[in-house]
Amino acid sequence: MESGLFDDGDLQKIKATFAKIVNVKLRTIPLSLNCEPRYIKRKPSSGAKERFMRMVEMPIVPFDLPSSNIRGPKASGMKPVPVIQSPSLPVKVNNIQDWKIPPSISKWKNSRGKPNV
Repeated sequence: MESGLFDDGDLQKIKATFAKIVNVKLRTIPLSLNCEPRYIKRKPSSGAKERFMRMVEMPIVPFDLPSSNIRGPKASGMKPVPVIQSPSLPVKVNNIQDWKIPPSISKWKNSRGKPNV
């Protein structure tokens, strides 16, 4: 098979670079060589009978992403779209007087001794 993009020398350099990256990656991750099962004797505090648990270390796959530090996608750099509202109208004296609630006519007092308003 002919590769028209790279020469043989270039391919050898690329392979060597990838092998170097993979070897560094494999050296930094401690591989679990002890895959022998361990048996642990466990006696629950609730009074149940003793149990034996079989513990086996999970093999580590070097190129898997860490499952505990997964974050969602980052927000884009765009600002949120503003909500368009109509401009507030200036408050006029007529509006204030229309909305004013007159005081109660009776002078009765409630249980706290204040007049009912």
